[in-house]
Amino acid sequence: MAYSENFMIECDEDEAERTRSLRREAQRKRRDAQDLEHRDAARRKNTAAQYNARHQAESQRRTEKWWDVVAELNKSVVKVPLRLKWNRNCKYCGIKVLYSSCKLGKIS
Repeated sequence: MAYSENFMIECDEDEAERTRSLRREAQRKRRDAQDLEHRDAARRKNTAAQYNARHQAESQRRTEKWWDVVAELNKSVVKVPLRLKWNRNCKYCGIKVLYSSCKLGKIS
């Protein structure tokens, strides 16, 4: 009888240890997920702040709009065939921008 009681106690201890181990593992996973979430949020916040500062500085420097530049080029005395294409990317945000890919030949 004493042997079976000890056996039951051992089983109970193993079960308790297994439960504690599972709890610790779950807590560790929760902590890791929260840490990862905090790191991602901080990175997004930092990236957004840098992006906004760069874009504000760039937009303050450039006051003319691209359609004004195109209109001015089209009014010029020397007609240059403009080939406007969306073939450049903004160096700050990566979106496609309109760019003139014309090459000036000899003007006589």
